[in-house]
This record gives sequence, structure tokens and C-alpha cells, in this order.
Amino acid sequence: MKSILKWSGYLAALLLAACWGTTCFAAAVISDGSDGPFNPSGGLVTLNLPEDGIFNFTTVNIPEGTTVRFIRNTANTPVYFAATGDVVINGTIEVSAWITDLANPQFAFPELPKRGGGPGGFDGGLPGTPTNPEGNPGGGPGGGNGGAGNGSPGGGGGNATPGGTADRYGPTPALGGPAVAFGDPIRGGSGGGGGSVGFFYGVPLDAGSGGGGGGAIQISTPGDITINSSILANGANGAWAFANVFASGGPGGGGSGGAIEFFADTITLGIDGLIQAVGGYGGGLSTQPYTNDPPGFSSHADGGMGYAMVQAETVNFQGTVDAVIITENPCGCDLNTDGRCDMQDWLLFGEDWGRTDCNEVGVDCECDLNVDGTCDMQDWLLFGEDWGRTDCPIP
Repeated sequence: MKSILKWSGYLAALLLAACWGTTCFAAAVISDGSDGPFNPSGGLVTLNLPEDGIFNFTTVNIPEGTTVRFIRNTANTPVYFAATGDVVINGTIEVSAWITDLANPQFAFPELPKRGGGPGGFDGGLPGTPTNPEGNPGGGPGGGNGGAGNGSPGGGGGNATPGGTADRYGPTPALGGPAVAFGDPIRGGSGGGGGSVGFFYGVPLDAGSGGGGGGAIQISTPGDITINSSILANGANGAWAFANVFASGGPGGGGSGGAIEFFADTITLGIDGLIQAVGGYGGGLSTQPYTNDPPGFSSHADGGMGYAMVQAETVNFQGTVDAVIITENPCGCDLNTDGRCDMQDWLLFGEDWGRTDCNEVGVDCECDLNVDGTCDMQDWLLFGEDWGRTDCPIP
């Protein structure tokens, strides 16, 4: 399995690369302190995102019981939460897609489908119509494909991992979107594809829209970041489709998880802390109690995982990371994560050499270091950069 590691007793996907393929990390936004300290007090705090997406704080202190969310700006930029001093998060920061509903915001029901992406994320694809039955693809570089057949489900959006392809609720399901590299600058997740309209003896059966992709947030400071609660950038569920006992429209695909980026001197994730950027579930059918059990009734065109990027002198993670992590001081060649780049890693690297299907769902290629779907000379060059090191970070 590709770079799936245990970190402090919790499952995390750790992709160790300072540059992903030819893309290196963007720089941190530096706060000028003009917005002063940010000390919200209790309950839900909703901030209008500035047109450039940047908050210039001195310090940040989000207390327990406080949830901070954002209203997208017209350019739909990521959120840049910059500070000159320490950042302490005992409450919740959320840029998930479900908080953005392009038609009817329903903040109390995260299990309901939402087509709009989170701040900096991409919208889900529109469903087909009776006059144009095919579903539309989800937005973004990893957008899920739209359903093309009679009542075909849309595909899940991809980001750090590919989006899923439906295996129920309609013929010829659309493919999920591909895995894509971490954005430079940071970007959110891609939307799921919309389903296609079904027809039963000429009567159209409505399809579902794709779920929006999770948003993107950068938290940066020259000081320390401490997280004792949650930072969430999750994709939204795909919308369900109308069905009768004989036929149905195609459900929408889930949106992918977004992206969370940290720059600090020291980053601490407490034992109760959570960093999460997961995809939404594929849609279901109107004849099912979908909202009671989205994973149980999903078409399985779920959105892919999102990213968490960490750059700090000291990293102390005891909590849960539910995202694909990219860190500094990497050893891309340490495939068995024993702290060394040696012949054991070379043997693992060679097992899938020459494969071209590494981005397909369920396929893991240890040698696809740049995550372009193939094991080729570009990966070999990346593998060789740290050959012989014995100081590789061990999660």
C-alpha cells in the first residue's frame, strides 16, 4: 500500500515530498497584524472572506465550543489565516463543502447534499435535464465525470486520491476524477459529477447533482500552532436521484476532500485534535432514507481524500489526521519507513516498475512518487535524490 503509515497510533497517509513532481510548496502568507487579535467567544462565528482571502491577525485564540466558518468571496479564494504570534485552536475551524449551499443554506444538516464547494473548493456538477440528459462533470482538476447513460450515476471528485466510481444505481456509471498533485498555491477539492436523467417509458426521472469539494485553508505564523479540537475541509455528499420501483435517475458523485496547510515554528496536535479532509459520499435514491445513513446508501462514487501540508521546525502530533499529509525534510525513497533509504526500499520500488494504472481506484504503486499514474524515470529520479540517507523522519 502506498505510503500508508501509523502516526501516534492513528492511521495517516504520509507522502513525504518537499516538491510533488515539478510542483513545490507555496510560501506562507505573512501577516501584517492589521486585523489585531482574533478572540471569538462561543457558538457559531461566520466570517465574510476578504476579496484576497487574507486575515492579518496578531494572535488567534479560538475557545472550546466556538466554530468558525466562512462565506466565500466573489473570487472563491482559499482562506489565509495569518498571524504574527501564536495560534491556539480549542474550538473548530471549518471550510467543508457542506456549509456552502448555492440554493438553500442548511447549516444544521451536514449529511444533506450540497453542490457548492467550500472556500477555495470547486462546485459539484449539475445533473442532466430532460432535454439534455447527460450529467455535467464536477469542477476542478480532479472533477468527477458526469453520468452519460440512461440514469447513470456521476463519478466522485478526486484530489489526493482518486474519486470513486459507482457500482450500483444505474448502468454505465461515470468514472471518478483522478488524483491530482497538491496545489501551488493551495486549492480546495474537486466536485463530484452530476448524474444523468433516467427515462421510464418516456417519463424523465430526475438525477442528482455532484457534491462540492472541500475548501482550502492556510494557517501561518512565525510562532506556534496548537490544535486541541478540529480543522475540517471535507467534501459534500452527492445528491440523491428520483426513483420508482422500476427505474431511477443517476445520483451525483461525492465531492473530494479539500486542503489544509500549516506554516509555523512548532505545530502541536493534541490527543483530542483532528485534522480532516475527506470526501463526501456518493448519492443514493429518493426511495431510501439516505440522510439517516449516507455511507450505507452511497452509490460508492465517493469523493477522494484531501491534503494536509505541514511545514515546521518541530511537529508533535498525538491526535488524528484524516488526510494525505505532506511534510518537510522528506525521504521520498524510504518506502518501508524504517528511517533509511537502502536496498530494501529499492526492491519495493521495483515491484511495480512500468505500471501505468497507478491512479486507478484500488491500485497502489509504491514507485509512483510523483502521483502521475505511472512508474517511470521521473519517479526514479525522485527516488534517487535521498538515496543513502539514514536520518529519514519516522512517523
